[in-house]
Amino acid sequence: MLTETPSKFQIIKGIPIPAARASHSGLTKGLTDILRKMQVGDCIKAAEYSAKASSTFNGVLTAYKRRHGGKFTTRKVDGHLWIWRTE
Repeated sequence: MLTETPSKFQIIKGIPIPAARASHSGLTKGLTDILRKMQVGDCIKAAEYSAKASSTFNGVLTAYKRRHGGKFTTRKVDGHLWIWRTE
């Protein structure tokens, strides 16, 4: 005999799905093209530093490295996020 336990979840009908967020909020638009052009030792001043910007750019760099190779590192310098190509 199964005992029914109350669920903390409830089905709600008729609520529309909100619009999707813009990819990376436009922060990284065009970054892939720049990364392709960078040579070892080159750097770019990517954005004003914030934890969200750092996380976003590191995610894009990781995806780029998986697809195209190369190595990059990021640093916070004078309140901005910088990206260097290291390999």
